[in-house]
Parts: sequence; C-alpha cells; structure tokens
Amino acid sequence: LEPQISYNLQNGDSFTLAESGQTFRLERSGNAVRDMTPAVRSNADGRTYRADMNGCISFGRDPRSQVPFPGNDSSVSTNHCVLYREGGVLYLKDTNSTNGTFFSERERLKPDHGYRVRKGMSFFLCTPANTFTIIEE
Repeated sequence: LEPQISYNLQNGDSFTLAESGQTFRLERSGNAVRDMTPAVRSNADGRTYRADMNGCISFGRDPRSQVPFPGNDSSVSTNHCVLYREGGVLYLKDTNSTNGTFFSERERLKPDHGYRVRKGMSFFLCTPANTFTIIEE
C-alpha cells in the first residue's frame, strides 16, 4: 500500500506491508488484524504459497495441492505432506510419503506425526532442491 492513497477495501480483504511482509485482514468491524494464515516460500524459485480456506498448505503431485508438483515427478508423493494449524500452533506432517519430508539431511519426519514448527524454519521434500521456509505462522 502506498501512503496517502485511498484504497477501497472490503470485509475479509487482505493486504501485505511491503517493508515488513506482514499480512493483515480487514474485519467486519473495520479493524485490520494481523492475518495468521500460514505461508511458505520456495527456496528454489522464491514463490510464496499461502494456506487454503481451512488454514492448511498441502504439498504433492495432486493438482488440488496448494503447492503442486508436476505429475511426472515421481519422487514427490501425490499427497506428500501438509502444514496446518491446530489450537493456534503450527504443525508439519508427512502424510506417509514414499521418499520423506525432512528438517535436515539426517532428520526425516515420522509419517503421520505432527511436528511443531514456527516462522523461519525450513524443511524439504525428498531432496534439498525441494526446500521451503515458513515465512508466516
């Protein structure tokens, strides 16, 4: 948003401050509140991916994933992993993928177990080439 310029925002609209990268959502009351929607950034291409309406970010070859991988990339599972919020806490869960989700080369996530994560943490799918960093909790 540019200073001194009027914007016509509606209830539920979101906006991001360029300097801080923080995202806010306009509530019905007219107040702007910090949007706590999870988001990740791909270390490979710099793209940002935000959670769906349920507050989840799914990764995999399924074209409905928030972070879709090409259908011919057999190293990534159809439904590989998911980043989700539960009780105000952010978790990452490998959804029983074939080649794993990792915090580091030596730390593979156990399938179907939610690991508590926070802004600034990185993880990868199969190989470090598929690394993502959590940029919003």
